[in-house]
Amino acid sequence: MYYPIALNIERKKIVIVGGGMIATQKLRTLQGYGAYVTLISPTITDEAKTLLQALDGVWHERNFEKDDVNDAFIVFVATNNKEVNEAVSAAVNAQQLILRADDVSQGNMLNQAVVRRGALSIAVCTDGASPSLTRKLKQRLEEQFPASYDAYVSFLAQARQHILANVPRDKSRALLGRLVDEELEQYVAQGELQRAWATVHKWLDEANV
Repeated sequence: MYYPIALNIERKKIVIVGGGMIATQKLRTLQGYGAYVTLISPTITDEAKTLLQALDGVWHERNFEKDDVNDAFIVFVATNNKEVNEAVSAAVNAQQLILRADDVSQGNMLNQAVVRRGALSIAVCTDGASPSLTRKLKQRLEEQFPASYDAYVSFLAQARQHILANVPRDKSRALLGRLVDEELEQYVAQGELQRAWATVHKWLDEANV
């Protein structure tokens, strides 16, 4: 069983061994997190080249060497060569995180499927039991929480700060709970931010603050 956790990988060294579709997918998931990414493979996909450039990453156009994982925070093993995969596993120490795409039981971490809407992150994982189910559940969540949730979560953050700055503590908790309101969600989804803020200010008036 894996413990679910969110990691800050900014300025952390991430090593990807492999240059095919799995490695490319890993590069997609690393966009925007500020990690130092190194990829080792004699060849890589065209998309991987583009993604690596966007990450300001490094491509070592050669086979894996054991020193490649020195000081790595996370190592993704994404080749279809078992001998290479075993060599990477042998080079990693117990303090490093490793995910082997060919056999997750040989690693100590798993990637989760993530639906991100601004500051809202919803992660799904089946501990490797069924990647297909993970993808299906992610699709359902993407439908349940549309892109408009980005603006909604941003509005909630601003409204929360406004309440905390202007409402006494003994009254703020109840008001903060009211923010998770379907009416507010609909207003923001429809781009009616003025109506959303008017509702919040109405609640403040009702609370005599």
